[in-house]
Amino acid sequence: MYELGAVVHKSIRPMTVDEFQAMFPDEEAAWSFFEWERWKGHPRCPNCGSRHCHTWNRSRKKHYYKCNKCQKLFNVKTESVFSGTHFPLHKWLWAWYYLIIHRKGISSTALSLHIGLSQPATWRLKQKICKLMGVHKIDYILRRISEGDEEYVGGAEGPKHAKKKLHGNWWDGKEVVFGLRERGGYTITNHVQDSQQATLEAVIKQRVAPGTTIYTDGHPSYRGLPNIGYQHDYVNHRIGQYVKGDVHTNSIESVWALHKRAFYGTYQKTPRKYLQLYLNEFDFRLNTGNLKNSTMSAIKMLAADCWQPCRQGEFEFEWLQVEAAA
Repeated sequence: MYELGAVVHKSIRPMTVDEFQAMFPDEEAAWSFFEWERWKGHPRCPNCGSRHCHTWNRSRKKHYYKCNKCQKLFNVKTESVFSGTHFPLHKWLWAWYYLIIHRKGISSTALSLHIGLSQPATWRLKQKICKLMGVHKIDYILRRISEGDEEYVGGAEGPKHAKKKLHGNWWDGKEVVFGLRERGGYTITNHVQDSQQATLEAVIKQRVAPGTTIYTDGHPSYRGLPNIGYQHDYVNHRIGQYVKGDVHTNSIESVWALHKRAFYGTYQKTPRKYLQLYLNEFDFRLNTGNLKNSTMSAIKMLAADCWQPCRQGEFEFEWLQVEAAA
């Protein structure tokens, strides 16, 4: 049973499956965890905000409360990411756990075997979780020295059959991902429609505080950053220059290396429609999976964002928002 108010995990090492099983052995433990994370032992009516509520034990409705003021019934699922779904709460927790500990991601097929749901149901659950994983970065603004770069996601032209080759630039037919990584801080990646100057500058103005120093490669789209209020320096990869004093893009390049291994081995086919959801997943793991945070810290961060259902879709199709802004 989840112990209310306890410091559940202090170690910086990943939590083992046995430890997680002992903490959340059944559905009752999951309900106790979410009720504590949402209300800290004092249920609040989501309709009127009143604290004057009592437990509702009638009929077959378990874990319900009734507000003494507005007479509405509610539970921990009301007005949250869980609203309208029939997935048991302990299945949510187990899915969070496996998504957090697998650095290169886990497919819905493999996840379904771990949590005991069908593959289609697990895929729907995973979509909801990946939207939730994007909530933590919606309002985050990069303020320290940051690195910017773009990657191109899609199949390589070499192995394709001659009839399927695009016979154009190597980036034709690929999806563009633009990433910003704060040194010692957050990583934010966005699916954008192209790597033109207007597109990338629109993302930078949205995600980076004015006056911040940004290091990039020699891509021409970054040359105008000093004109819009940023300090800018770059390394020229074309001539083999990868480090120039403190100027480099090695941090954001390490993010692309992780993406490439995941898209090659785990998510072998990534539709354009869902690319941002996968990026949310990787960003969340990078931003919470360091030595300063335990597995339970990341799970509690997800739980805190469950009660903001109106914001979960803001990063689903970010490239469309950027295109409109540009």
